Amino acid sequence: MVQAALTKDAILNADDCRTEPLDMSEYGWGGIVYVGVLRGNEMEKVAALYKDGVAQQSDYLALMASLFIRDEQGRRIFSDSDYKTLSHKSGRALTRIVEFGVEVNGIDDDIVKESEKN
Repeated sequence: MVQAALTKDAILNADDCRTEPLDMSEYGWGGIVYVGVLRGNEMEKVAALYKDGVAQQSDYLALMASLFIRDEQGRRIFSDSDYKTLSHKSGRALTRIVEFGVEVNGIDDDIVKESEKN
């Protein structure tokens, strides 16, 4: 059976950016965070952060986590301008969020390996 071609409106209105819960209790956070599928412009930020096997800025782990962390409706909690507040949180906790975000988004595992070096 051949499916009908999608229209512009159908594509733009498709709910393709789901969120997945991640229990952060073991890191002392006392609950879950939602980790979301990145939008195209957010995925480009990830690509810009990580080139030729090397992180391009020192606080990239916090920025990566800020891109992944969402509310229940899938909206980012941390903006581009306030992600640095996350850099004061546990590196283990941020790494766990990044690992899960990489899994949810199907991003290359080399990003996680780089985060573990920093």
